[in-house]
Amino acid sequence: MPGIVLVQGLGWPLYSEQVLCILARGLRAKIDHAVKAMKEKFVKMLKFRLFALALLLGVTSAICLAQAAPATAPATSTPDKKAAKSKTKSAPVDPSTIPQAPGGGDGKVWVNTNTKVFHKEGDPWYGKTKHGSYMTEADAVKAGFHEAKDSPVGKKDTMKK
Repeated sequence: MPGIVLVQGLGWPLYSEQVLCILARGLRAKIDHAVKAMKEKFVKMLKFRLFALALLLGVTSAICLAQAAPATAPATSTPDKKAAKSKTKSAPVDPSTIPQAPGGGDGKVWVNTNTKVFHKEGDPWYGKTKHGSYMTEADAVKAGFHEAKDSPVGKKDTMKK
């Protein structure tokens, strides 16, 4: 049988289940209020974090773009570069003006790794191409390189007066 509880100040009797229900409603209201306050704080903090993240992302992308952007040159220098390139392509290069790569001699050949051609000692291109290395002639042939053909490029013309 449910107990009867007298609530002070009200002046009428209440059953214990009613008291528990009233207490539970009050507690629930307090819990709902606390949860609502926590949700508001969480949403506020989340908005702040998203704003800070967006700001940092913007700053870092601006820095990266500034570092990766090529330096712009005046438009007048572009044709000069093209003219210089066309001049160098049309004129043959004299190998006697190019310094020889260190490490040659001892019967080694210079292999041009771009053209798959090797040059022996005494050849004007020996040790002077942009891409190459020294190795023995047997290793060069084994690797698929072939001997350079005689070319008039780089040789001095003895017929001129």
